[in-house]
Amino acid sequence: MQITIEGLVKRYGSVTAVDGIDIVAKEGKLTSLVGPSGCGKTTTLRCVAGLERPDAGRITIGDEVVTDPAENIFVPPNKRELGFVFQSFDVWPHLTVFQNVAYPLQNRNVPKDEIRERVTEALGLTGIEHLADKPSTQLSGGQQARVGICRAIVYEPRVLLFDEPLTGLDRNLRKQMRYEIKRIQSELEITSLYVTHSQPEAMTLSDKICLMNTSGTVEQEGTADEIYNHPTSQFSFDFFGSSDAMPGSVVDGNTVETDLGIVETTGVDLAEGTAVNVGFRPEKVDVAVDGEADWNGNQWAGTVADISFLGEMYEVIVDVDGTQVRARRRTVPDGIDEGATVSVHLDPTAVFVFPS
Repeated sequence: MQITIEGLVKRYGSVTAVDGIDIVAKEGKLTSLVGPSGCGKTTTLRCVAGLERPDAGRITIGDEVVTDPAENIFVPPNKRELGFVFQSFDVWPHLTVFQNVAYPLQNRNVPKDEIRERVTEALGLTGIEHLADKPSTQLSGGQQARVGICRAIVYEPRVLLFDEPLTGLDRNLRKQMRYEIKRIQSELEITSLYVTHSQPEAMTLSDKICLMNTSGTVEQEGTADEIYNHPTSQFSFDFFGSSDAMPGSVVDGNTVETDLGIVETTGVDLAEGTAVNVGFRPEKVDVAVDGEADWNGNQWAGTVADISFLGEMYEVIVDVDGTQVRARRRTVPDGIDEGATVSVHLDPTAVFVFPS
């Protein structure tokens, strides 16, 4: 079922946490709410769950309006048929894995035979059926995460909500669980709304990303590819991936004056003389031994100041007349060492220009 959020406003006294946002989480897809702390993403999720009463706006799940203050509509949380995976997983220590997952069904007076069948199916979906009788106190972090997911899906909710469920896990386990959550969500084809401040989580999991800013509004929405490669603002550009920017001034519709000199780009819809920031991704910077490459525009000579191995790629820092340019490449060409004279190049199509 589709989740539709229209004009949502939530205030806490004089503080506006969410300021008139519109979001559509399409049926069967996973939509992420991502952004820095304090941007209102968890507040939005809690409004969808019915754990917070908004001051204005409308929330619809499928064809049912579950929240609309203007019409005095507020469906209680237990009537919304939502699955919720919390940050702490809320695994009850005095119960076994099976008992933890069975609890939502017992609370709904589901027959015992059906409970056993549905719990077994949920445990099997997450690969922990062998832990059914294990005490919850003996579970690892990853196993607790799977129990939390099982309990959220076992009663076949209309939609699934996640509130930063991987925050407490180590890096490798977080990566593993990202793929596990996406697999389960895709297999069930259940509409999901996922809150995170993690860029990799949002980019790995999401069919659509809603990037929220500290004003409690949506800065940009789209696929991970769209937001990363076509940021519409400095905020979007800075939030996703590694980014570099330098001040500049618009010369005309295709060029900007910067500390590097004239930087060519592809279409600047700003008046001549406008102060701007010129941004680019380090992985879009080409680097070659000076004289061995002849790029068309946006080419500068400099000296290699540092080379670092980052695991998946190398970072080469080039000093161009006092301005440092980072290039991230999977390999470093022969002849490029610290102190070497090199050429760096920026593809005009990979240069972003934002009002400063």
